[in-house]
Amino acid sequence: LAWRDSTEKDEAALEAKVATLVEQTNKRATRTKSSLSRLKERTAELEEGDDDEEARLPDSDLRTRKNVLNLQSRKFISAMHLNQDAQREFKASVEEKRMARAKEAEKEEEEKPTNSANRVEVEPLPLAPTADLTSESSVGEEEFVYPRVPIARRTREIF
Repeated sequence: LAWRDSTEKDEAALEAKVATLVEQTNKRATRTKSSLSRLKERTAELEEGDDDEEARLPDSDLRTRKNVLNLQSRKFISAMHLNQDAQREFKASVEEKRMARAKEAEKEEEEKPTNSANRVEVEPLPLAPTADLTSESSVGEEEFVYPRVPIARRTREIF
């Protein structure tokens, strides 16, 4: 089943599996990082050398050990970058899918026909003449205003 064609139930199951996998990967990454740190510390100890010449590694073995350690460290960092990129991509696709579903639901909600029982047709109210008595210049002049009617009667649609 392709990710694009999956249902919400399938996606929830897949997200749970991915969460478990991420947790396992993080534990393994922590162990690997600590192993690399221990190897680096041990290599530094061997490089410094003890007073005992027998405990010290030959220079060629020490160089080989350092090269292998550097190579493994670079591979580990590269693998962790790939892991982070994959997690980011997965989270982005999940979020994109959720946004698309929300837009579809919103669009369906807008396209639903409104129930005719909820609609109330109201004819326009006539304007009533009134006199403005607040200023001397407008005494006797008539002004048209809406009569005081409850707001519910003025609306075209009652929700």
